[in-house]
Amino acid sequence: MVQLALTTPAILISPAYRLLPESTGSELLSDIRDFWIWLNSESSFLFSNHPYLQTLYPDGTGIPIPDTSRIASAGESAGGFLSIQSGLLFNPSAKIRAVAASYPAQYPDVASYNPRAEEGKRDATQEAIVDAYMAKVAERKLPVRISSPWPEGRELVMAMVQTGRHREMMGEEKGLTLRGALDGAVDGEVPAIWVIQGDEDDLVRFSFSLSLSLSLSLFSNAFYVFSLSCHFFYSFFRFGADSDKNHRSPNQRQT
Repeated sequence: MVQLALTTPAILISPAYRLLPESTGSELLSDIRDFWIWLNSESSFLFSNHPYLQTLYPDGTGIPIPDTSRIASAGESAGGFLSIQSGLLFNPSAKIRAVAASYPAQYPDVASYNPRAEEGKRDATQEAIVDAYMAKVAERKLPVRISSPWPEGRELVMAMVQTGRHREMMGEEKGLTLRGALDGAVDGEVPAIWVIQGDEDDLVRFSFSLSLSLSLSLFSNAFYVFSLSCHFFYSFFRFGADSDKNHRSPNQRQT
């Protein structure tokens, strides 16, 4: 994102939203819906009257104002999921023209995503980690979080993945599901969607993201890119001159 900000005339805005499991999946969606409403109704006023920007542009001219007719949404992992849900559920108000979602396929209605471990095959240590944390959540002993830089919370995330309890944390409200999002999409309002996925990802399987891309292609110009890497691959994978062998062209639409 920093590289994009330094090399393009784009304005980058990172919305804060409540995080699992202290908050529910429906609360995450509510925060993102409110963000898009704000962006398209009040952001111009905020930018033109922001004290910091006024110090940079003391004569009042040249203050950058968001062009809400040219919006792209990008995110990784949960952020990628929310970017896609925004393009499907909220686009009449969000007015997104393109979505770039990295390893985003985290839908509670898709059986292949994070299945629950079978009885007798569950790791008691990992189950105990999830149980202890969720007990604190239920007792409201933990603050609501809006930031969790990796690897903060890694132990809980890995325990959640190994036990298959992501759905328990997220909830299964219709708006959180792939089917619900596709059913809620408004014809003609769905942006182009770009799904980026590592095929050695242990958290979100490549086959799942490919299936997601195929479903999205029925409603949108959906593309996918894959690399020989894992979750959070942007931390150590760089698209460059030698990347042809590592990823598929985004222009190769899957049908």
